[in-house]
Amino acid sequence: MNRPGACLGRRALLLLPLLGIAACAGPTGVRPADVAVYHVPPSQAYEFVANVETDSVAPTRSDALAALRERAAAVGANGVIVRDRSNGPLRGIAIRVRDR
Repeated sequence: MNRPGACLGRRALLLLPLLGIAACAGPTGVRPADVAVYHVPPSQAYEFVANVETDSVAPTRSDALAALRERAAAVGANGVIVRDRSNGPLRGIAIRVRDR
């Protein structure tokens, strides 16, 4: 015999993976994994979205780039032009590349 609410618990467990997938994309619908990293401006047409930077010095360059991609995705950019910094936070220009 089923207890009241037992079915609701099972349904919630089934929905958890879907919520996890939806959480990958921010409120702008852009996932950090979809943000292209450029070290020079792209040849395609693009528009400026925002200046972005990491909070602090990341342990590795890879971590810093991941943080920069997250910031760019959060503002709806699908690309970021990295302005290399030897010390301090990594900075970049979040852009929206057309026809990408």
